[in-house]
Amino acid sequence: MRILAIRGKNLASLAGHFEVDFSEPPLARAGLIAITGPTGAGKTTLLDAMCLALFDRTPRLASRGGVVIGAGEDGGLKANDVRGVLRRGAVEGWAEVDFVGVDERRWRSRWEVRRARGRSDGRIQPQQMRLSDALTERAVAADRKSDVLAAIEARLGLDFDQFRRSLLLAQGEFAAFLEASGAERAELLERMTGTRIYRELGRAAFERAKQAEADRDELRRHGERLRPLEAPRREALTTRATALEAERQALVERRTALKDRLTWHERRAELAREVAAAKADSETVTREQATLDPAAQLLAAYERAAPVRGALEARAARADELAQLARDLEFQRGELPLIAEQCEQLHTRVVASEAARAAAQERQRRLGPELERARELDAQLRQLAPSAK
Repeated sequence: MRILAIRGKNLASLAGHFEVDFSEPPLARAGLIAITGPTGAGKTTLLDAMCLALFDRTPRLASRGGVVIGAGEDGGLKANDVRGVLRRGAVEGWAEVDFVGVDERRWRSRWEVRRARGRSDGRIQPQQMRLSDALTERAVAADRKSDVLAAIEARLGLDFDQFRRSLLLAQGEFAAFLEASGAERAELLERMTGTRIYRELGRAAFERAKQAEADRDELRRHGERLRPLEAPRREALTTRATALEAERQALVERRTALKDRLTWHERRAELAREVAAAKADSETVTREQATLDPAAQLLAAYERAAPVRGALEARAARADELAQLARDLEFQRGELPLIAEQCEQLHTRVVASEAARAAAQERQRRLGPELERARELDAQLRQLAPSAK
């Protein structure tokens, strides 16, 4: 972590805008920087601005109590309220810090406070904080103040107490760093210098060396238990091992030969089973063939009759048709006398009808003049009817 710049406006004894850029000459080339000046020049205010932008806290206000001071529309602020850093009469103030985080990226944190309605006697509003990328100005956390503080602390790698004891050391705080325990100072220095990885590597190397030493001791104890045999005993065991090896080789060869014979017997038994199965299948086929001989003879007869089967079926069909025609002819023959009698009756009725029609025509001819005379009389009556009334 490295501070690059501190900026602010209207904070405590520093009126208006102020800025200290450690990344630009001449401060960029300075190995050691001292902040000096008379009382009230703004030395502590500069450090306050840095702490406000990073932690919303300052060392000199942290030790004050919660006594309310001041009056007016604000109703007074507590002595440890960081908003009290706003310069008297100013309507707004802010602090801003650019820094390089533990992720080696440049970040910008901002703290600001203002009075209501833009008036110097307005009520002081709650302070706001923002964290953004110093290069792109894209906000990382700008909603709740607690989220912004958590994001800043994660990128600093230090909380407020660690920052105050290790980097700030203002107003006699160097003694607090010296009086801290060795473990606390080591942790702070590791965070500041980024050497935590070397401690982890050293710890891993120590554990590995410890395990290697334990393995070496175990091998030494095991070697002490394995004492060499005397020459006669070793030669006897060697001779015995050679004999056992020859015997093992012979057994391997015998096992191979027995395995070949076993394979031959297994194949012979398999072939015997196949022959027995084939013989049983042959006998079954022979029995089935004997059972099917009558059916085969009948099938042969059917095959011999197949060429004339169509003619026989056609003849049978024609015989049925002839029988039906004979039945129809016989029926018609039985109906002929009835039909002849009906024809005679109809002829008689026709002759009578002709005679009646001729008589009617003759009567109509005779009555024609009389009918004509009746029509004339009817016409005259219709003409005389109106005058008769």
